[in-house]
Amino acid sequence: MNWQIVGMVLGAGGISGFLGSLLSGLFNRPSIRADAVVKLTESAVRQVDELQERTAAAERRAAEAEQAADQARMKVRILSDEVDGLIARMRLWRAEILADPGASERLKQLVSVDPGQSSNGRAP
Repeated sequence: MNWQIVGMVLGAGGISGFLGSLLSGLFNRPSIRADAVVKLTESAVRQVDELQERTAAAERRAAEAEQAADQARMKVRILSDEVDGLIARMRLWRAEILADPGASERLKQLVSVDPGQSSNGRAP
């Protein structure tokens, strides 16, 4: 290495810049670490906030889906009860028609029982 070049660089104000950089690098290390900790903490807080928002949104959607499922189950129960009532009414009418000596043979044939083929007893 040429000592003249080093001397010129240091003599032309380079020494103060060099020493200033060296000293600020040594003394600013704790603040750099502190800045890094602050940035990491802020990033972690943002991520936690985002996850909490997403979790809350998922919980809301799950609650809405649960309510919709409850309503659907209630409708199925109501419809099932109505179907059971209608089947009972059709069986009653069929029994009345078959027991009526004045009913036409064609009507009796339409409501005749074919066990096991359908829920209302009629042939499919």
